[in-house]
Amino acid sequence: GGLSNGAPLLFRGAFKPTSSISKPQRTWNFETETMDRLGECVERMEYAIPWIEEMKARGLQVLFLSDYPECLPEKAGQAIDFILHLDGGVSSWEEKCTKPDEKIYRILFKRYQLIPSECVFIDDHEDNIETARKLGMHAVRFIDYKQAHSEVNDVIRNQNSCFESGDISRMLTDKEF
Repeated sequence: GGLSNGAPLLFRGAFKPTSSISKPQRTWNFETETMDRLGECVERMEYAIPWIEEMKARGLQVLFLSDYPECLPEKAGQAIDFILHLDGGVSSWEEKCTKPDEKIYRILFKRYQLIPSECVFIDDHEDNIETARKLGMHAVRFIDYKQAHSEVNDVIRNQNSCFESGDISRMLTDKEF
């Protein structure tokens, strides 16, 4: 190179600032900060309770299949008050498994003596919808209330048996809706 033949020397380098590891810092703690603020992530939509009551008035059983953590009722307060209007359901924290694992759907079927082909499952995650369909349920991917309400009504209108809604808790509480 340049030392022996006079060609230009190229030097590339990066400089690292002094480490701040020894300075006192505020650290993030999942359990205390994330879980304490969990309730801020959940919002009940105004249509939640009326939609539940509409389905129940049609003689349908309305259940939930939820991946919410155990502490959510304490943290979210009124944002999940619609649960009081439901006929029951299955929580992943109690069963130690989550959607889309088939096991949690089968727990719901067994606990409430459901026949999958007589159920309508509503969820906003495609992988959960795929599992529901694989297990024989009718499934509606929730995009917005108007679309989901219309699709659920179409399924019910096209069938002659009773239906249960598999994931109305998830559908009706995510802030993104």
